[in-house]
Amino acid sequence: MQVAKEWLKQNKFLPKLSLKENKEVVVGLLGGELVEFTDPKGRTKKGVRLYVVHQKEVKTILTTSYQLIQQLADIPEGSVIRIRKKFVNQKTVYEVELTKKPEEVVDQMLLYVEKLRQYKEGVGSEIEKTKEEVEKEIEQKALEESF
Repeated sequence: MQVAKEWLKQNKFLPKLSLKENKEVVVGLLGGELVEFTDPKGRTKKGVRLYVVHQKEVKTILTTSYQLIQQLADIPEGSVIRIRKKFVNQKTVYEVELTKKPEEVVDQMLLYVEKLRQYKEGVGSEIEKTKEEVEKEIEQKALEESF
């Protein structure tokens, strides 16, 4: 929905790419950062937020999978990778395959590296707003518009 994409853009959110919904995804790897967050059950989790290019758009992938993070540790930023999700003995297993090295795609990736840099500069150290902050902003905007 275009209006939802515009709202995300105006409020400085990067779209998320879910590995739960995709069995296989090919992305350009722009970088990442260590994160700590609270899951829906209220537990504190540590993981990695990846910045990727998917379908000509900069997106984020949030993962706490140690198995996936270990495989990504050997992949240089700027690479194009394929992430496959499989289920083995009722456990999720990820396979990461390097499809293109950074030197093979550097020209195509530069535009997205610049977009990510501009995004981070615009947002500052706050990469994504918390759910509570967004809800307060929505309430405030609704109050302002009603008067």
